[in-house]
Amino acid sequence: MSIAVNRLAPWQVMRHRPVLAVSIFALAQIVAAACWFSLPHHYKADAVVLLDASENPVQIATNDVQANLLASRVGLLSSRLVAERVIKRLGLDRMAVMQQQWAMLGEGRPSFETWLENVVLGGLIPRATPGSSLVTVSYASPSPEMARAMANAFAEELAFASDQLNRGVDLFAGRAYAEAQEQARSEMRSAHAELAQGSSRAMVVDVVADPDLRAHLQGSNQTSNVVGAFLGQEAINQVLAGKADPGTLLDDAYLLQQRERLSALRTQRAEAVSSMGDQHPIVRALDASTVGLEADIRRYEQKRRASQSTRASGMGQAVRSLQQDDARKQAALLVREQQRQALVSAQQKADLSAERYEDALTQAELTELLKDAPRGDVRVISLSGLPASTWFPSLTYFVPVSVGMGLLLAWIGAYASERRDRRVRSVDELQELVGAPLVGRLGRR
Repeated sequence: MSIAVNRLAPWQVMRHRPVLAVSIFALAQIVAAACWFSLPHHYKADAVVLLDASENPVQIATNDVQANLLASRVGLLSSRLVAERVIKRLGLDRMAVMQQQWAMLGEGRPSFETWLENVVLGGLIPRATPGSSLVTVSYASPSPEMARAMANAFAEELAFASDQLNRGVDLFAGRAYAEAQEQARSEMRSAHAELAQGSSRAMVVDVVADPDLRAHLQGSNQTSNVVGAFLGQEAINQVLAGKADPGTLLDDAYLLQQRERLSALRTQRAEAVSSMGDQHPIVRALDASTVGLEADIRRYEQKRRASQSTRASGMGQAVRSLQQDDARKQAALLVREQQRQALVSAQQKADLSAERYEDALTQAELTELLKDAPRGDVRVISLSGLPASTWFPSLTYFVPVSVGMGLLLAWIGAYASERRDRRVRSVDELQELVGAPLVGRLGRR
């Protein structure tokens, strides 16, 4: 039994195979070092700010006031308002690298501003010890320069925002909100451009769908062109095959479009009434637009019925008489275009009124929220220098694990080699290995 124990003892097995054990241990350490150096670099920069919740310099603030100020300033530090200030301060929104990374996200990606704010806030590590007046603004980044710049920028912008709150001036939130509004307005301008393009297209439909003007174009090459621009190839095929009248198709399309616009206006009015009341200017503007659109639909239906009865009695003569009155039709086109422009202008004025209302409402909400915000000084007492590399995992844990795994692999290799090369030894070899008394006892047995 003692032979097995000695043979399985770790250090004795490794002494029997020293070259193999040392080779395996060295190889394990080389692999561990390669894994260590292949890990990405991480740098963490720390900036420290001091909070003072006392309104009187000679008076010490209570624990509740200090804790309230600490929580509010940590929340302000992690807010998107401070992130927007940091982005503008460092010019991250103008970096081509950021634009390229955002473009690589593909379809369904958020807006560039939202994505950039999430990236900036992702490396922020605010640390505040309860009962303490110090807040450590830490920032982790693969670049030491970026880590230092971000930590210092967050600390300085926190002090700036706190100073604005202490003075009761919501300049910081106002600027951030103005920037957000500018972004919303740019998006709205693009939407208006699309609306204007659609309105131009709708104007063409209005012109051609008008019974009088459509009769003017009847039998000319312009009819097929307009039908093709609005109704598509299927309608063209039906017209060419004689299965459908282009005027009827355009009439149906125009009425459908107008009814959809009327339904959308009614939905907008219901939403506006629920949030603003019946007497709000926006609601009255929507009422006026709805009444005008309903009247336009009724006039068009009456004109369509009259045109159908006229066409049934004598379409040929009506067409000839309308073809001789080009000037009157051109004037009608001009009047309709002026009406369309007036409608678009009214819609834009309604949109601007809604924006001004939202601005006023938001400013009132911000003022109400910040009215009871805790007041206190925030001073930057330590800016970050260029941080040293802080790789993960730490050497404190990595080195013992690496050495332990190397020793374990060396013992396993030596033990496997010993088991493979084990052979039956003679009595002399056993006596030389374990001594004579045990051999004598084995012989007597």
